[in-house]
Amino acid sequence: MKSVKGLAAGLVMVVFDVAALVGCYALAYVLRLTIVWNLAPGLPPPQSFESFSQRFYLLLIYLLVFAYEGLYTRRLVLAEEFRRILRGVTLATGLVIMALFVTRTWVLSRSVVLLAMALLLVVLPVLRTMAKQLAIALQLWSKRVIIVGQDRNAQILKTELARNWRLGYQVATVVDDQTLKIMSPTDIVELLHRNRAESFVLSDASVGRKDAARLLRSQESPGDEVIILMDSATLQTVGVEVEQLESLLLMKYRYNLLQPFNILLKRLLDLSLTFIALVVLLPLLALLALVVKLTSPGPVLFVQDRFGRNRRLFRCFKFRTMWQDADQRLEKLLASDPARQAEWQKYSRISNDPRITRPGRFLRRYSLDEFPQLWNVLRGEMSLVGPRPYMPRESDKIGDFIDVITRVQPGITGPFQTSGRKELTFEDRLLLDEHYVKNWSLWVDLVMLARTGRAMLKGSGAL
Repeated sequence: MKSVKGLAAGLVMVVFDVAALVGCYALAYVLRLTIVWNLAPGLPPPQSFESFSQRFYLLLIYLLVFAYEGLYTRRLVLAEEFRRILRGVTLATGLVIMALFVTRTWVLSRSVVLLAMALLLVVLPVLRTMAKQLAIALQLWSKRVIIVGQDRNAQILKTELARNWRLGYQVATVVDDQTLKIMSPTDIVELLHRNRAESFVLSDASVGRKDAARLLRSQESPGDEVIILMDSATLQTVGVEVEQLESLLLMKYRYNLLQPFNILLKRLLDLSLTFIALVVLLPLLALLALVVKLTSPGPVLFVQDRFGRNRRLFRCFKFRTMWQDADQRLEKLLASDPARQAEWQKYSRISNDPRITRPGRFLRRYSLDEFPQLWNVLRGEMSLVGPRPYMPRESDKIGDFIDVITRVQPGITGPFQTSGRKELTFEDRLLLDEHYVKNWSLWVDLVMLARTGRAMLKGSGAL
């Protein structure tokens, strides 16, 4: 039954992909025959569309590449699915052009193929979203899971699975890990039957590897899965490459963001996007500066020393969002409220902070107070995306992480700001930053920038 559901869900996605391919190629042909030909009348006219339709099998290349990318079998979040679509469409387009060249089958101009590629990058994500909505509605892509564990990660997972609906996971129930430990294999199978569930999701903080293996052996189908939720501490093991040396397996730990080419690529991205942002945002920056100046006494900018690359201190710029006597207000509050003091010690922040001005709350809510740091990016002191710019007084709390985190430029936004997990402890933030340095890619930066933009528009960008 599970395999039939999987095949049916894949078939729904294939049908929608075929519709996207046929539609985009037909539209590309029309554009080439009308608009492009009028703009460049010297181009030869394309072959008739009928001649191409007789060789529709060329579109199978796209479907094969999409299948190789796991677009019909793997459950992917939106950002990862789009990355695979981008890679798959690019590769398939190149293969189609090569096939036309090698076989001398000039039934379609390369301009039509390239136009179709551009259209597919827009149309495919939309139609695939519709396909998954249909597959979930038909109970083909949905998968009921049992969450094991009742710690913080398990609760966060339940919320995230509901938010990322396209994964198709539906939480059937949540069971305590201690209860699971005393259950027999028969009881575990009965638990699956009773909740009509297909898989378990284990909280890494509360369930060990032995329990994971026991659950996997208890599944009705040996091909099913047990998902282990990575706790933040587990992030330290990610970023490992495995290489084989004759009969030996070597594990190689890499810090992607310390590779020279990656550093250059990231800097070029920073400079180009920052220049565009400053040109577009200049009127808004002037308006915000005026608001800060007129609503509370003190300078427009708040300037503070932060750790930069190689532990060099730099002056980090922000729009001022606090009263001038902010430190005195904080000291007085912590001395009179033990609960707030405990919150400050754990998270390095407090809720309903009395130090923040009324305009400051608005600036922080939409992360507008960070905009002056674009100047830090131009000066080479910061990056658009990176670890948090830590303060010197946090050195003791940072501990050994400082050796990795300060080997790269801090960022205006980063893994902590885009994680959406405001209850993260200080140590959790450090682990996220170290994970970012180890596993950096250009795509990771682009995704984080997109998430930051979305959070700012929703007013959920600040803590």
